[in-house]
Amino acid sequence: MWDPNILDIQIVKLSAQHITCIVKSLDGRIDCVISSIYGYNLMENRKDLWSELKLIHQSIGNTPWLLCGDFNVVIGNEEKLGGSLLSEANTKDFKDFIDGYHLNHLKLIGCFIHGIIRRIMFSRVWSRLDRALVNDSWINIFSSSQVEFLLPHFSNHSPALVSIYEEFYSKLKKLRGALKEINRKHFYNISEQAQRARHALEDAQKNLQTSPFNPVFINKEKECVAAYNKLLDCEMSFYQQKARIAWSIKGDRCTILFHSIIKSNRHHNKVLVLYNGMGQRITNGDEIANELISLYKNLMGTATDTLNPDKNIIQSGPCMNNSQARILSALVSKDEVRNTIFSMSDNKALGPDGYGVSFFKSA
Repeated sequence: MWDPNILDIQIVKLSAQHITCIVKSLDGRIDCVISSIYGYNLMENRKDLWSELKLIHQSIGNTPWLLCGDFNVVIGNEEKLGGSLLSEANTKDFKDFIDGYHLNHLKLIGCFIHGIIRRIMFSRVWSRLDRALVNDSWINIFSSSQVEFLLPHFSNHSPALVSIYEEFYSKLKKLRGALKEINRKHFYNISEQAQRARHALEDAQKNLQTSPFNPVFINKEKECVAAYNKLLDCEMSFYQQKARIAWSIKGDRCTILFHSIIKSNRHHNKVLVLYNGMGQRITNGDEIANELISLYKNLMGTATDTLNPDKNIIQSGPCMNNSQARILSALVSKDEVRNTIFSMSDNKALGPDGYGVSFFKSA
């Protein structure tokens, strides 16, 4: 069921094991292919499903594709609790399908293992039968998306709630024109502006030398100092950003696989939904951030007054001798700094100043 005032749905393939549709929102924000899956119980019967999905994959090209539902098969024994162990033959077709067409699991929250296969006496066998798979195009376009498997209630399966949130980068794109105009107007050729500001400051200071108590020259120097400092900060920020760009280009292989993994990791690491202490579902970014801050504040506790340490108690335990104390309090030598820097890998994360390890090694 869908609201025709919001979505335009066109069925492109219909079979006993899946329904595949082209889904477009009338506002143009969503344009994708969705396959709703209900796989047969028997492995041999599911081979038709993989063949049909293969044809769909070949026909949709780079269109975002979501495959969601009950596949009636698991990837391995780690997705199964209870019952007999599975052989490689039981899972090979499904794993080959996922790997062969470069599918990824959509970011998941909720009930991880959520399908009850059967009941034997008073025992249950649980398996991850329900899942949501997506192609690389889906992650590229809808990176802020996830599937939440809710509680099953009276069913043997959990309802899947797929959410697509507005991408933060799309908001920034709307600002691109305005930001470029601001950059052109105020920060174009920033180094030359800083040079002109320095010359203006020198002229103001020369005038002040001829008449030290002239209020006009005093105010002019203050204005020139403020303008020069501001432009120096902008110039420093510009070169820091240039350093980051150079590191990004030279710090990795820039292969399709590398960027695909980065996007997949970024997709899975996003926190899009959170339940607070009262069980309320939070989707607003600011509310999620405040809830996390509140959680860690409660974990860390509040500041309390403590007693001063008793030196007699400390001295009665193991203590360093004078030689050890001198070594511990000695200044760090240049050789120690150099050896530490050169022992680090070039692809370490940037420091708070924006420069990477390779920058300091080269310098």
